[in-house]
Amino acid sequence: MKFLSIFTLILTVFAFTACDDDGGSGNSQYNGIYEVTTSQERTSCGSGEWNEMTLEEDFFLLEGIDFMGTPVIGWSFCTGQTSDTCDDSFDLMMSFVLEDGEWVQYMDSSSTMGETCWLSRTRGYIEKTDTGVIVTSTTWEGNVTLDAGEECDYELIDKYISELGCGRESVIEADKVN
Repeated sequence: MKFLSIFTLILTVFAFTACDDDGGSGNSQYNGIYEVTTSQERTSCGSGEWNEMTLEEDFFLLEGIDFMGTPVIGWSFCTGQTSDTCDDSFDLMMSFVLEDGEWVQYMDSSSTMGETCWLSRTRGYIEKTDTGVIVTSTTWEGNVTLDAGEECDYELIDKYISELGCGRESVIEADKVN
């Protein structure tokens, strides 16, 4: 399965060589440890019943940095309310990059399924609240039949986005505790 977009590649490198400065990008406004208060998902977009979603941990750290000119909000899962309980590296699937003025969780993937190509795009957005943050994400996915000569690749998602169905929505609400 091909998983890496350019943002994921950048995030992979930054997970090992993170800098501490937010470079004036404003990503430090989210710095802190958060406790999850709500974590839900539904398998149909825009309608359907919300179900509880299990996360890796009940706490997470958000930390804004500037990596090689790219503003990033790193997400690390934590077992408690202090930074010494947090993972040493950021979770690449949960971290945010600045795209068109918005903080976005960004993942595109593809895999070959015989004669068809499975494409998937997930986008998540973070919003400040009075007590913490809300993260909402949507995943579009589906099988597409490629044009002659095309190879299954995540870079084709923009071309075939109208053929992908909305497969899942999720909401995570969390209060800032530290």
